Amino acid sequence: RGYTLVRTILFRDPDPSADLLTHELCHVWQIQHRPLAVIWAWLRYRYADNPFEREARRAVELTRLPPGEN
Repeated sequence: RGYTLVRTILFRDPDPSADLLTHELCHVWQIQHRPLAVIWAWLRYRYADNPFEREARRAVELTRLPPGEN
């Protein structure tokens, strides 16, 4: 649903959720700060096991607003 290309984020949906935006912005930060480690992780790990994916999912959990506070 979302793809990060270095400093560009592409979304399938023209109105992405805040959670998806948070997830992809985390990937932008990761690529800016640890580009070689991110590339290596893509080659080494399956999607679900990739530590950078886990970090992005955790960022969403930590920043998600409770229901009704959008």
